[in-house]
Amino acid sequence: MSHARHPGEEARLVSESITTVEAARRLGVSRRRVLQFIEQGRIEARFFANAYMVDAESVAAFKRQPPGNPDWVPGYKKK
Repeated sequence: MSHARHPGEEARLVSESITTVEAARRLGVSRRRVLQFIEQGRIEARFFANAYMVDAESVAAFKRQPPGNPDWVPGYKKK
């Protein structure tokens, strides 16, 4: 088990956590939609004290997909 050398050092090694409400605000979606993204594994989060704490880096890296069937979306190219 490694110990932090300076106070607060360990906290810098772990990504910032935000609430589902803040994640929803940053993504421009509802809190319910953020919970769906968490359940789908598209956003990283941990359940802590009866609430999800969302990984802020996961939210920043999140890429929304176009709605519906991608084959029907004009200009959509499969990777």
